[in-house]
Amino acid sequence: MGKEMVRTTLCVGLLASCLVLLPVFSGSAFASTTPGSLTLSSTFDSISVRASFTGDPNGNNSASIQFRRQGETTWRNAFTPIVDRRTSISGHTNPYVNQARGSIVGLQAGTTYEVALTFADPDGIVGSATLTKSVATISPAAPVSGAQLFVDAGASSGGNGSSASPFNSIPAAVSAATAGTTIQVRPGTYPPFTISKAGTASGYIAIVGDARDQVLISGGGGNNINVSGSFIQLKNLRLRQSNNSSINVQSNSHHIWIENIYHENISASRSYGDAGVLIGDNTHNVYVLSNEFYSQSLTDFDIPGDAWDQAGAAIYINSSPNSQGTFVFKGNIIKAGFRDCIGNSTESWGNGTIDNSDIAYNYVTGCKDDAIQMEGDDVNLRIFGNIVDANVGWSTIALEPALVGPVYVFRNVLKLHSSHDAYAAKMSGTPAYVFWIHNTIDTTGGSGASDGIGGGGTKPFQFLYNNIIRTSGIGVDSVASTSNANGNLYLCSGTYFNNWGGGTYTSVSALRSATGNEVNGKQGDALFLDLSKLIGTNSPAYNAGILLANFNTSDSAWPFLGSAPDIGAYEVGADTRMPAPPQTLLLR
Repeated sequence: MGKEMVRTTLCVGLLASCLVLLPVFSGSAFASTTPGSLTLSSTFDSISVRASFTGDPNGNNSASIQFRRQGETTWRNAFTPIVDRRTSISGHTNPYVNQARGSIVGLQAGTTYEVALTFADPDGIVGSATLTKSVATISPAAPVSGAQLFVDAGASSGGNGSSASPFNSIPAAVSAATAGTTIQVRPGTYPPFTISKAGTASGYIAIVGDARDQVLISGGGGNNINVSGSFIQLKNLRLRQSNNSSINVQSNSHHIWIENIYHENISASRSYGDAGVLIGDNTHNVYVLSNEFYSQSLTDFDIPGDAWDQAGAAIYINSSPNSQGTFVFKGNIIKAGFRDCIGNSTESWGNGTIDNSDIAYNYVTGCKDDAIQMEGDDVNLRIFGNIVDANVGWSTIALEPALVGPVYVFRNVLKLHSSHDAYAAKMSGTPAYVFWIHNTIDTTGGSGASDGIGGGGTKPFQFLYNNIIRTSGIGVDSVASTSNANGNLYLCSGTYFNNWGGGTYTSVSALRSATGNEVNGKQGDALFLDLSKLIGTNSPAYNAGILLANFNTSDSAWPFLGSAPDIGAYEVGADTRMPAPPQTLLLR
């Protein structure tokens, strides 16, 4: 509770005239924290947590998050949230000032969780210190009511959509569909189409192929599919050569579910703005799940100029200042000469994924510029479980800049072995809170001298925990003295730490001595067992990491199995949360 306010009264003279003096305070009531409201949002695997507060002018409060499945009695600790006190960011007013923000990760889809955020302040708390609320993670299947319509390209016209008398076109079925309808599409070839109808939160309109590689949508002179409605599912389709984008999710659409689609050959026109899935302005809740993206057109052709001038992307958020967030790109295979395999625009203040998004368990290779680029106002963005083989381009992950945060990059295998002097993690001008946790980063094997985490500028809030960082160049480049690192394993051909708070250090022990970082850090060869970057019990990364709530503790989705967590993306032993690379992925 807050300190007590004491009112003092002074009486003078025979008439005992009394003067009420200004209030004084026992303790520091003016320095206490008043909690505000708690906001929760979710994806399939994660929950985003935001809580506002007022007061605390001396900036010494803190926050913690706990969670449990509804019905459980034991609370689990989440990773410590950040407390954002910045009034401005890069010259712009910070709309997220005086917020505690964090993420809960490794959750079960379609499950309700209770969340408690607790403020602490040595100067006291006014009101309740703990804010509680419940939220459900997204169900693993799109909600449909069970009503069915059937489409068969070989059927006669005039069908009624029944199994015995199917429609012969997808637009005819869409016209007859209502909220909750599943349109079952039989094998055949169908022309491009547009769906502008809307389902509901409890009943999507779903267009589902019988078998992915037998239900073919031709591209014609534009896009294969245009979506201008909401609460729509597209599933089990193969999209042939497109002149432009494969699927265009147009502005103002939301709750779009795109699952198990093969994008066969994207952008015959080789246009800069084309994509496999192009996501327009003022969109939100777009889920791209278990798709496969390829483009021979883009692989075979280079536009004169730089890598960032090249055409096309696999998944691209083409957002103006109205992007809202909750994008999930999960379980996709991307193999082609796209500019950015997963990307967004515009890369400046007022743009980006904004809030509550996951880029998870994707396999990415062949990109000409950045494999994963998410730049702008990223708030509670999580990039995890991805395997990136940057054999051509300039980075595996680009957060250049990430402006707000927090951004969590964890349990990724990030390989950069192109001909460029590049960065595995490109971070120029990034003032956001960015956490790098349990990643395996390897920039060796190419002809360039490529660095690990950096990219110029000075990054003020970078946190590196339990990563393997093996480079043909610099290990960590240009971070501020406010950055923190511990439990990482390094082997670098260049300078280990360049411009860390103004100092340059040629070893882990030198950084530790000068800054106090890397108390548990190590220097040496991880002794990878194979091209997947697995380690064994003989690795110095084995049983060498630090404990991090919700990321490697026994009650997390990635519990440590030995005497301590292993450093890097993989835990030696039965690791069910990091999938093995597919046979179709190019490994080097």
